[in-house]
Amino acid sequence: MKCGIVKGSLLGLALGSAALFWVFGGRAFDLISWKANKAREMVKKSITSFDDEINMARAQVKKLDPAIAEGAEALARLEDSVKQVSGEVERLRMALAEKGRRIETLRASLDKPVVQRVGSSGGELKAKIEAALARSIDEYRQVERTLGYAQDTLKYRQALVQTAHDQLLEMQAKKKTLQSKIDEIEARHKARLASQQFSEFRVDTSPLAEAERAVAELDSQESVSARADELKSELADLPAFDTLPADRDVRQEADAILQGATAAVGDPSA
Repeated sequence: MKCGIVKGSLLGLALGSAALFWVFGGRAFDLISWKANKAREMVKKSITSFDDEINMARAQVKKLDPAIAEGAEALARLEDSVKQVSGEVERLRMALAEKGRRIETLRASLDKPVVQRVGSSGGELKAKIEAALARSIDEYRQVERTLGYAQDTLKYRQALVQTAHDQLLEMQAKKKTLQSKIDEIEARHKARLASQQFSEFRVDTSPLAEAERAVAELDSQESVSARADELKSELADLPAFDTLPADRDVRQEADAILQGATAAVGDPSA
């Protein structure tokens, strides 16, 4: 959404350029520069806002640390309770085994001859043994039920320990994944901004063109001045002649001198 706002601003700036040139003429350059600065400020604000969102996301992921710590503490308490229930199960098993041996002993006592003897003494002893056996059987069944409850509790808590342990591992793994994802998003964002800034970079070559034009004009002036000096030198080397009589043939005189046929021009004896 923020990128759309920035793009809209830049598009509006581009579309408004023609109108500004039409209305304001040369002052349009100042207006366009002002609008460009405003657009850059909007881009900077969008960048800052995105950085804030990155920091907020990091802070949100950071909040997982207390939750993981609390989960680890709860898991430790749960594991301790499993140890306690496991100890209770072991104690109940030992008690049940003891009750079983007690029942076995009492039941064997009923078959002894002294108990089977007919008479008041035998009957009284048998009744006591049967009463003790009945109590032992009731106690055995009570311990057996308690052991069943304790075993169910142990299985349930063991399952809770495994689930909590898996959840903590998953939370820790997802935390690392989220941190890596945030780093990746931030890197992509910075790379995209750098690419945009590079693509928008333009070198002002107008000073170079002006400098080249000035050097070309200077070179032209120097060439003209040098040629003028050459022409002046050539003209200065030419001999000066007076106006010749109309009947004088200087070509013929020059040829005669060069051939050695006549005396030099201006000789009185000629």
